[in-house]
Order: sequence, then C-alpha cells, then structure tokens
Amino acid sequence: MKTYSNATTRKQLVGLILGIYVVVPGILLAMNNTTPGGSSVLSGLQGIVTSGVGSVLSGVVSASATSTLGGDVVSGASSTIGGVIVSGTSSTLSGTVTGTSPQSALQYYPNAVPTLWYALPGQWLGFYGIGFAPGETIRITGGNGVVDMSATADGAGAFNISQAVMIPFDWQNTTRTFTIRGTTSQWPSVFTIVVGTFYPQISPSTYWIGVGQSMSVSGISFAPGENVRMYVNETQVAQTTADSNGSVSFTITAPSSGSSATLTARGESSGLSSTRVIYLRQ
Repeated sequence: MKTYSNATTRKQLVGLILGIYVVVPGILLAMNNTTPGGSSVLSGLQGIVTSGVGSVLSGVVSASATSTLGGDVVSGASSTIGGVIVSGTSSTLSGTVTGTSPQSALQYYPNAVPTLWYALPGQWLGFYGIGFAPGETIRITGGNGVVDMSATADGAGAFNISQAVMIPFDWQNTTRTFTIRGTTSQWPSVFTIVVGTFYPQISPSTYWIGVGQSMSVSGISFAPGENVRMYVNETQVAQTTADSNGSVSFTITAPSSGSSATLTARGESSGLSSTRVIYLRQ
C-alpha cells in the first residue's frame, strides 16, 4: 500500500471509486481497493466507500458538484445526511432518509370510487380504482360491516369489481361509507354513497264501479323483480312480479257488497305499498 504524508497536504488526490471521482483537499489518503462491489479504505477519511453497503464520509465527495455527508449512506436503509448534496444545484438535508418510507408517499397515488354514488335496493354496487402498486392486495370494507372483501391490482395498478354487493333493502333511505386500502401503498380511499328508496303508486281503471264487476289496477315504482300482492279490503286477491321498471298490473273483481273498497298493492321485498279507495254502486 502506498502512503502519502502530510508534506503533500496542498496537493489533491483524484481517484475513481465505484465510478465516482472523490476529491479530498487536505491530507492525502491511501487506497487498497477500487474494485466495483468491494470497498476502498481511505486513511485520513473516517469510513469505507462501498457499493451497496454503508459509507461514512467526512470529507468532500464530488460528482459534478460538491456533496458533504456526515453519516451513513445505505441503499434501502436509513441515511443520515448533515451537509449539502449537490447535483448541478444545492439541496440541504438535515434529517434521516429511510428506505422504509410509506410507498404511497414515494410513488403510488391510489384512488378508488364506487360505480354508484346514489343507489337503490336491489342494484349492484361495484368499485374500481387506479394508482395502486402492481399486484398488491386491496381490501374493501364498509357498509356498516356488510362489506369485507379483497381484490388484486393488475400490472398497471388498477382493479375493477363491477358487482361487489347487491344493495339490500334494509339500506334504503340511509348513507353507507366504504374504505378501500392497498396493503402495499397503504393510502385509503374513503367515500360515502346515498341509498334511496321506492315510491310505488297504483291507479285503478275506475273509481266508481258496480258491485261484482271486473276492473284493472296498474302500478309503478315498485322494486324491479319483487313480488307484489294485491289486497281488497285486506284480503289478498292477486299477485304478480314487478318488471325491470318496477311496473305491475292486476285484474280484480269489485266486492259484491258495500259502498266502497280499499285496494292495496304491497311489495314483498321493499315492504312498500300504495293504497286507493274505490266506490261501489248497487
């Protein structure tokens, strides 16, 4: 090993260590290794310059500019930097840089939303999102404990579940909050949807009819696909299934006695009903 004395303190040693020029004014140093991937021990400098390991430097490291580091620089771990890092411009850091920082703060900006912001019972609610870490597991929770499921982000960091949960009828006239969070990115998307209700209405073909005569009753705004029962004076006389628009129709016979009759159509799933009164002539 060749050693330089303090007699040459006004000279500069320029060496190539791991592809970086190191300029140290002051005490000249000795090097025993400049192999990439290995280490170079510099006497007069308080540490080791390595590739992929820690470096403790108390001198001047030049890479097109001047950088003064006073701690450990470790790839994938903590780095304490107490000087000025310059790469064409000056940047001052005085804290700790760690390789275990939340990934969402470094590179991922996930965002997830529902397929419906306003929903009705019986409709499918889905979720989709972008900006997640590719391949990460995404957890979806909410709806007051009803929803707890997982999805996997694709190679572009996106996911899409078109039919995550069918809105139950006991959610009508409420709001429901959901949280979607990636296990890697860890940034939550929180949102609230509004669940509405149905307003069924029936219309008799006439409001004045002779006793025992036939008549029709139509209805709208029931829950699509639900079973709807027709009652005359609280006695069931017919039933049918609402179509995709929530419409129904019945053919009934007016009571054989009395001056009036109460017609009621009630949806089994929604529990909602509509009532009309007709008048009978003898």
